[in-house]
Amino acid sequence: MAIAVKNSVTANLLNSLNEIRISGGHENDAAADGQRVRGNSPDDRDILLIDNGDTFVDDSPVNADDYNASYTVKCFVAVSDVDASQPYPPELVQLVAEVRQRLNEDYTRGAFAINTITGADSPMATDERAGYAGRSLDVTVHYRTAKNDPTSL
Repeated sequence: MAIAVKNSVTANLLNSLNEIRISGGHENDAAADGQRVRGNSPDDRDILLIDNGDTFVDDSPVNADDYNASYTVKCFVAVSDVDASQPYPPELVQLVAEVRQRLNEDYTRGAFAINTITGADSPMATDERAGYAGRSLDVTVHYRTAKNDPTSL
């Protein structure tokens, strides 16, 4: 069975996020995961990829269907009593910057997309007692499929 182009785009995003490693020249070792039906719990320097769905692009070429896939990337870092007084822990700001960098390195998502746009990031409301801080980053991936065939480019 053929794999939907959207699944290939999502897999590429997760692979790119999982390449944030100190051994690769980054400041963080991050573990990325997709949203689970039964929920996810943030761990130190974890990244959660949430698929918010697609919108059809009205000006698609005649023999193709274009979509904008919307994602939210949630970044979490553990905070201790020492750094809990800072509104945005430097480790969190660094992690978001590294996520943005990784996603912009291959904006074609391994040739499955036309463009990747990393949008604004914003703080997430977190419970002080939870022991972590988080920021979310909006990501849009413009991809194209063959007309009426979501499995073909």
